[in-house]
Amino acid sequence: MKVFRLLLRAVLVLLALLLSVALGAATFYGMAPFIDNMVLLAGAALLVAGFVGGLGTRWATRHRVATRIAFVGWPLLMLVAIVVMFRAPGKQPIPVPPMPDMQYWALDTGSRIAYTRIPALGSVRRTPIVFLHGGPGWLILDSDFAFCSQLSKLGFDVYLYDQVGSGRSSRLPDMRQYGTARQVADLEAIRLKIAADKMVIIGQSWGNTLAVDYMAAHPGHVEKVIFCSPGAMWDVSRLRFDYSHSASVGEDPGFTPAILAALLLTPRNPTIAKQIVSDPAMEAFMDAMPTSVKVENNYCAGDEARIPREPIVGSNNYVNKVVFTSQKSYPDPRPALRGDPTPVLVLRGACDFVPLAFANEYLATFPQARMVQIQNAGHALYEAQPAQVSDAMASFLSN
Repeated sequence: MKVFRLLLRAVLVLLALLLSVALGAATFYGMAPFIDNMVLLAGAALLVAGFVGGLGTRWATRHRVATRIAFVGWPLLMLVAIVVMFRAPGKQPIPVPPMPDMQYWALDTGSRIAYTRIPALGSVRRTPIVFLHGGPGWLILDSDFAFCSQLSKLGFDVYLYDQVGSGRSSRLPDMRQYGTARQVADLEAIRLKIAADKMVIIGQSWGNTLAVDYMAAHPGHVEKVIFCSPGAMWDVSRLRFDYSHSASVGEDPGFTPAILAALLLTPRNPTIAKQIVSDPAMEAFMDAMPTSVKVENNYCAGDEARIPREPIVGSNNYVNKVVFTSQKSYPDPRPALRGDPTPVLVLRGACDFVPLAFANEYLATFPQARMVQIQNAGHALYEAQPAQVSDAMASFLSN
């Protein structure tokens, strides 16, 4: 009988552990949408362990302390770890300064998009320029506006906008809605808003990925495209960055256990991640991160003095994680674009941390593409070499 009781206790302990591990794994991998609430998850684990543990104590009265520790102690510890150790304080992000002449589009997709229009100067061209910022989860900076203002002198209306979920644009209540498909749909809705049959697109980093996804989904609406510092045409997880030629200031980004836990969970279950660190708290953390940490790798080694020190606020790391995760299941645009006759200019910095092989994918896909290497520049092209980049763009757009 004693052996039977010990065996029963062992089986019950194993059963409780297996059930809780399965519950946690299903939640982590997003397979249990009915339990994507952090409190419900902890409560369910307590309920399972408490019920099974209660059965065990009936046959193990001599070992009540050990039984309670086995069946109740570990879920309580889990609850403390989730709610106390990993719970981020309710900080609020810093208000993002408005863009010059900022306005808003209320798109049919449900996004409320902050934008600015730089009117064309001189002889006005029919086709506007739309600038797509990097990230994802980044925003339009003063340097973007200043550089793009030069393009208006070529006769182009220039539109710059913060993509949904970042900067001055609206946030979505369900983080799972952030994704490539939403970004593409927003861009098409913007084209309709500005009543442009065709656009000239200038992309920066992730903005290039968005551009090719848009071109594959809505062919015929891009007259010319400039890919600045191009990342992967599809699925950024294929990237293997090389920072050996990039600047570094050695500052600590200041990750906390809560932030790390939320960022690790975001690709799997963003709803749980958001309950550990709220949207505002994640943005507040990004606002407080030193600017040099955010952009240092965009500059060449030895150019540390060029790295801006003024605060950059308004970026959203949740958008970054969700969009990049969505790329893995989003259709590869290369087959649809292979042989596309759209004129293409690829601009790449000589010390860019993104491998040259990914820029070459654009050349292999578009037959009317050519690449210009910008010397003494990294991922932040026009911040490092504005004259070289401006001349290359002006020549391409005016031809």
